[in-house]
Amino acid sequence: MKNYKSIIFIIAYIVITVGVLLAVIDIPYSQYVVIVGVVVNSIFRLISLPKSDNKNIRRLNTQQFFITLLLCLGAYMLYKTMSSWILPIFIAALADVWTLKAYSKYDK
Repeated sequence: MKNYKSIIFIIAYIVITVGVLLAVIDIPYSQYVVIVGVVVNSIFRLISLPKSDNKNIRRLNTQQFFITLLLCLGAYMLYKTMSSWILPIFIAALADVWTLKAYSKYDK
C-alpha cells in the first residue's frame, strides 16, 4: 500500500511540474493541469500523514499541511492569472524537500 501511495505522489508531482512548465511558456489551460496535480497531491497527502506521538513527526505533519495550503494558494493564483503564482509553489517545493529529508531522519 505504501508503494501505491508513493507512485501516486510521484505522478501528482509530475503533473504539477508539467503544468507549471506549461504555465511558464504561457500555454492555455495549463492552470487546470496544475489544479489537477495539486488536488491529487493534497488529497493523498492529507490522507497519508503518519500518526505519531513523536512531537517532531507532529511538527512535520503540521508543516506538510501548510505546504498543501501553499500549493492550493499557488494553483488558485495561477487560475486567477495573478503574476505572483510561482512564489507559493516555489516555497512549497523547497519546504517539501526539506520536510522529506527531515522525515527520513525521524523515520528510523
